Amino acid sequence: MEMVDRYIYAVIQKLPHTQRKDIANELHGLIEDMLEERVGRESLKASDVEEVLLELGSPRKLADKYRGAKKYLIGPELFDTYILILKIVLIVVGASIGVGFLIQTILNPVSILDHFIEMIVSLVTGLPIAFGWTTYSFAMGELVGIKQRDLQKQEWKPSDLPPIPDEKRQIKRGESIVGIVIYAIIIVFLAFSSEYFGIWVFHDEFSGIVPFLKS
Repeated sequence: MEMVDRYIYAVIQKLPHTQRKDIANELHGLIEDMLEERVGRESLKASDVEEVLLELGSPRKLADKYRGAKKYLIGPELFDTYILILKIVLIVVGASIGVGFLIQTILNPVSILDHFIEMIVSLVTGLPIAFGWTTYSFAMGELVGIKQRDLQKQEWKPSDLPPIPDEKRQIKRGESIVGIVIYAIIIVFLAFSSEYFGIWVFHDEFSGIVPFLKS
C-alpha cells in the first residue's frame, strides 16, 4: 500500500524526530484496522484506502493532533533542517576564522599574539552573530509558513501526497557539511593571500607581484 506509506511519511515528517518511529508504527496499525473494519474479507481497492485516509484527515492536521497545542519558535517541520544548517554555519564560521589565523600567522609570524587575540575576538563575536541570524531566519520562515497554511483552505486529497524520497539518491549530510567547509576554507585562503596569486615580476631579482585577484 504505497499510498499509506506516503501518507504516514508525510505525517511523521512534521513531528519531532524522536517520535517518528513510534507514531509510524501506530499509524500503520490504525490504518490496517480501519481498512479491515471497512472492507472485511473483500478485496482491498484503492478507493477504500483513499476513503480511510480522507477520514483521518490531511497529514498536517493529523500531525497537529499528535503535537497537541504546543507553540514553537521553530517547529518540528523545520527543526531538523535548522539544526543541520546551524551546524554548517557555525563550523564554517569557526573554520574560516581559524584558517584566517593560520594564514596571518604564516605570513606575519612576528605578530602571532595580535593574530591570536583577533581570532578570539572574532570567535566570541562571530559565532553568536551566526547563531542569531540563523535562528532569526528560521523563526521568520516558521512564521511565514504558519500564515500561508492559515490562508490555504484547499480540500486535501490523498493524490496530493508527495512520493517518498529514495534514501540511496539523497545526499548525505556529512558530505554536504564537508563540502561547504572545504569551499569556505578555500575562499578564506584566497581572501587572505590573494596578493600571492599573480604574475611574479623579476628585474635581475624579485621585485613584486601583480595579483590576479586584486584591482
